Amino acid sequence: MTPDSLRAIADTVGTPTYVYDANVTIEQYKKLHQAFNPLDVKLH
Repeated sequence: MTPDSLRAIADTVGTPTYVYDANVTIEQYKKLHQAFNPLDVKLH
């Protein structure tokens, strides 16, 4: 996400607005899943 794209979102929907980067979320989920993998934990 670029500052310009975030400004455009804020201009469209107002603030405060929470915007999440799907790629970052997926990578963080993978790290979490990998950390708990030895425990056979189910993440949803």
